[in-house]
Amino acid sequence: KVTSFSDLNSGPLKNLDLIIFQNPIKQSEIVKIQGNRAYEYIKILEKKGLILSKKVGKTKILFPSQNLEKYFGIKIEEIKKQLEKYIK
Repeated sequence: KVTSFSDLNSGPLKNLDLIIFQNPIKQSEIVKIQGNRAYEYIKILEKKGLILSKKVGKTKILFPSQNLEKYFGIKIEEIKKQLEKYIK
């Protein structure tokens, strides 16, 4: 609901919401919330260049990338503010 444009399904978008809101977040935490399909969604987001990952131990730490701002045409901080409205 933050933007009208997106070619992403709801699964990857939910992952992206978590990554933006909890920035940074462990991949293992997302999997606990969304289940094993989260691995597939994370790969989609990485392939599109919307998130970055850093391997730490047995998991990855996930961050939103600057490409995310170009993709949605809105600043990451503004997306986070919009997400906070929906959470409250």
